[in-house]
Amino acid sequence: MNNVNGSAYVETSYKKLTTTISNNGSYYRYKAVLNWKNFPKVRSYDTIAIGHYASVKLRGILHFEQTYCITDGTCRTIQAYYPTTQDAGSAATFKVPTGDMTSLSQTLYFDVQKSVDATIVSQKATGDYAHAVENVTIGKARNFTISNSGIIFASSSKDSFDEIPPAQATWSGSW
Repeated sequence: MNNVNGSAYVETSYKKLTTTISNNGSYYRYKAVLNWKNFPKVRSYDTIAIGHYASVKLRGILHFEQTYCITDGTCRTIQAYYPTTQDAGSAATFKVPTGDMTSLSQTLYFDVQKSVDATIVSQKATGDYAHAVENVTIGKARNFTISNSGIIFASSSKDSFDEIPPAQATWSGSW
């Protein structure tokens, strides 16, 4: 994993996952971007998530989009997803589009505010991505919890998903 202050990424032969922490006025924005390098054979329900410390909490709503281009040059953006928000993070579960593609990416971001009165001197945003290796129901795809280490599937769902190692962005300062 490559990690600098506020940014980190992990890369496999199939995909690259990048997580960032950026200042957004009085708040901070956590963002995870998954770019596919080789397109998946199974197109079912996948999940992208960002876990974080309990010292912050979601402010506002989640923002999610999938962008893909097909071989004739047509590109499309889809914003349909199933949101999950928990104390230690948030996630978007979505249907992966089908067809022959030349590019495919998924992006999740949201703002956080402090959930404590104390000064925060460190933050961690853990971007994680779970790809379904078989056709699954939306219920099975959402059978997980989110921790500051990423997505944790229930035992009944775990074998149906292939997870990239999480990309953990860290930040130090005074907030």
